[in-house]
Amino acid sequence: MGWNGTGRYIIENNYLEGAGENVMFGGAMPAINGLIPTNIVIRRNYFSKPPEWFNSPWSVKNLFELKSAQRVLIEANLFENCWVSGQNGYAVLFTTSGDVGYNWAKVEDVEFRYNIVRKVAAAFLMADEDWAHPSGKGGNYRVRQNLFYDVSGSIWPSGGDGVFLTIGGMGADNVVIEHNTILQSGNITLIGGGGVSQGFVFRDNIVNHSQYGIFGSGSGPDGPTIRDYLPGSIITKNVIIGAQVQYIEPQNWFPPGNYFPRSEKEVGFMDSGRHDYRLKDESAFKGKATNKSDPGVDVSLLNTLLN
Repeated sequence: MGWNGTGRYIIENNYLEGAGENVMFGGAMPAINGLIPTNIVIRRNYFSKPPEWFNSPWSVKNLFELKSAQRVLIEANLFENCWVSGQNGYAVLFTTSGDVGYNWAKVEDVEFRYNIVRKVAAAFLMADEDWAHPSGKGGNYRVRQNLFYDVSGSIWPSGGDGVFLTIGGMGADNVVIEHNTILQSGNITLIGGGGVSQGFVFRDNIVNHSQYGIFGSGSGPDGPTIRDYLPGSIITKNVIIGAQVQYIEPQNWFPPGNYFPRSEKEVGFMDSGRHDYRLKDESAFKGKATNKSDPGVDVSLLNTLLN
């Protein structure tokens, strides 16, 4: 945990285990006015909470959290095992958190790429501004070329919503999510607090629609939420699994250029039972992402970086 040093920080090639937080930056007032931990590299680490801790007396929270940090690279890590306990089971949080007298805190310019996140009750919580205390305004969060699977509350006795991305409070501006394979049991998004997020990009992903897809509090799923919470967003070239189960014509609920297989089997993964999420040559979605690349994570490159 760090809040009182300027950086640079490099955390590389470790096994990292902790009940409350495995790694966190921010969350307390620095002794130096205006200080934000800066230039942080988190690379090739294994973050875990042993399942044996499930019934422990400890308060189990998140695997990785930023409350005040800028210029952060999170690359080629494995994040595993996070459940509802002291918090709601999110694996990773980018959530600006200030306080009275600490109004400069912000989380800004974060790149999350070539990671695996699995066996968690929910994946991300993002908010670029504190909704309860004075803070700075961050943003610019990029989530690219990652694999998410077993994102589900059903794998843990304490449950969880299985949501891929929760956007809280005042929203989160300039969030780019592209070329990820996301196999979650809950919604794609859960947006609350009334905050509008500008500059949202969701492109070239493979993702489960689940019950409500892109959903915001007080709005309708998909089209209405995109209109109310994500104005001007770019949502295209995604393979959205199961939307046809919810809608007769799912293309009417999303911006143009997305694809809607009924099931994971129709996607054409190489061997999903063994978590091989490359697309077969005969997949209908081969080459259907931007620039004729494959949607979802580049599994071969991901494996190269992690092994």
